[in-house]
Amino acid sequence: LNQLKDKVIGSSVVLNIGEGSGSDKQYKIVGISYVNDNDDVFMYSDGYIYAKSKVLEELQFSMNQQYSDLRVFFNKEWHVSNVYDSEYRIIPNQNVGVGEAFVSEDWNMFCGNSNCLHEKMDIEVKNLYYEDKVSLKVSRLYQKKNMQSLLGEKDFNRYNGAIYISNQDYQKLFMHGVYQCSVYVDDVNHVEMVSNSLNQLGYQTLKIKDTIYSVGAVEALKIFRTVITAILIITLFFISYFVIRIILKSRNVYFGTIRILGASKKNAKHLLEIELLTVSHIAYLVFIMLLYFHRMHIVKIGFANTIIKYFSWHDYIILYIVITIMSYLISVRFCLKIFKNSAMNTLREEV
Repeated sequence: LNQLKDKVIGSSVVLNIGEGSGSDKQYKIVGISYVNDNDDVFMYSDGYIYAKSKVLEELQFSMNQQYSDLRVFFNKEWHVSNVYDSEYRIIPNQNVGVGEAFVSEDWNMFCGNSNCLHEKMDIEVKNLYYEDKVSLKVSRLYQKKNMQSLLGEKDFNRYNGAIYISNQDYQKLFMHGVYQCSVYVDDVNHVEMVSNSLNQLGYQTLKIKDTIYSVGAVEALKIFRTVITAILIITLFFISYFVIRIILKSRNVYFGTIRILGASKKNAKHLLEIELLTVSHIAYLVFIMLLYFHRMHIVKIGFANTIIKYFSWHDYIILYIVITIMSYLISVRFCLKIFKNSAMNTLREEV
């Protein structure tokens, strides 16, 4: 293409935008866009055609025709319309006025008083994205003798039975807005956040992972996620447990001293509970803040990605409850340990 660029630029190409849309469209090539050989965006395609929004609207117009179902309600009956059968086929024509329809004179045999003039009809369009309808009135009847003068068509046998409507009414059926687009997320961990943000803006989102459905695969993923979450909670539990044990070991002399000074078992227990619960709450708050700073790319922590990926909000609540209960139980156990032996032995031994 690079060798032929002088011949290509300025030449014309014909773009077929679908059966029934009028005629093929002709466009002029005004430039060529080059890409890097390492760019994998073109790995599985032949490239892209860049054009103005008007061309894209015409393509969208064509796609809506190809993937829509058309029905015509006429003479108290519904009739299927498509581009492969001339009977009830919908064709736009510039000679037809808005709100009007030209039909074949052969239809008179099906109408009251053998005359279809001024009869009403509805044309309904339906596809994946929208449903619409236009209401028309038969204003003229065409036949072989007057078809060319009325519509500019010469081949009566090919188009006999078709319904001719105005270009404006035809566009009302198919010229609708964009109903679908793709959103690419830079990090798989941000998919839920982006999806929720789009939902709040009024869009209906469909995540790719939700379209791949397999009962066995879904159950296996749930089991795997549960196992990973349980392992993480157990790991954090033991880390917290040993940290608290070390803290209490360093406080052995302090609590032994207050026992010598006359503190009761109840008073010592209350002091232990206050101290351990305060430490555990501060540690949990620091833990949450570090995860938040990691997510905001303020700090970088290796294991944080795993926790953020597999933990949901209720897992953080479970972890908080487990640490709180563990702190309370350890305080009870430590208090019993202090008052198990004499005050002097408690000062000398390690908990």
